[in-house]
Amino acid sequence: LEIYNPTTKPIDVSALPLHVHVRAGNGTDVDLALTYVHTSIPSHGFFLVTSTQASGDNWYGSRDATYSASAGELTSGGGAYLSLSATSESKVLDKVGWGGVSSPWFEGQVVSGNFFNTQSIQRKPAGGAGAATDSDNNKNDFNGPSNSITPLGSSAPPQP
Repeated sequence: LEIYNPTTKPIDVSALPLHVHVRAGNGTDVDLALTYVHTSIPSHGFFLVTSTQASGDNWYGSRDATYSASAGELTSGGGAYLSLSATSESKVLDKVGWGGVSSPWFEGQVVSGNFFNTQSIQRKPAGGAGAATDSDNNKNDFNGPSNSITPLGSSAPPQP
């Protein structure tokens, strides 16, 4: 999961009660326990959260936080959201859902298509504001599944 900071100041995630929730294969909400490698999202920069199972991926070195792969994995027709609470559907910051996931795991409509272990979806650029398109409709806000997307973390250069 790639988080983008569109503000002019860094965000210290260690000072926030940041939670990442994923939809488990059985449809339940799983609050993932994060282990931080880095704790700051740079201004106009990224923060990459990945499972420990992704350690073989070439972008794993860019990770900023990990969660145990045994806790829950992204499913091919699933969803994830950020919140400031461990409680399901409480203090939600943003959501993304794809494929055949059911409500409430997305904003507006889901991103078209399922994606698999070798693919990613990525938020669209927002007219000079980095990967910040957010119309509250996942279908319009994200590019579809692709094998050519390289997730970015806090070590990536800032986006305008």
